[in-house]
Amino acid sequence: EVRVRAGASKITLVLPSSPRGAVPVRLDAGAATVEIEVPAGVEARVTTRGGAVSLGSANPRLEVRGGFAETSGYASARDRVTITVDGGATSISIR
Repeated sequence: EVRVRAGASKITLVLPSSPRGAVPVRLDAGAATVEIEVPAGVEARVTTRGGAVSLGSANPRLEVRGGFAETSGYASARDRVTITVDGGATSISIR
């Protein structure tokens, strides 16, 4: 499990290349720029909540749909990472 609290900041989060089981990641951010790197083969879901939060993906494995993005194998994966971002004016990009 990972928990991060940040105010006005730039955060780079690199997911583990081989997670074991369900790995929850919680990020509480104010006015922040967040980059999330999802390694090849890792199943992941990113969910956003809060104020003016934007979510985009340059990673072809994660499709953005509304306030979340996930890999196609996330739902059935035993080993996966679930990221929840609560933010104010937060910009999130997935690589």
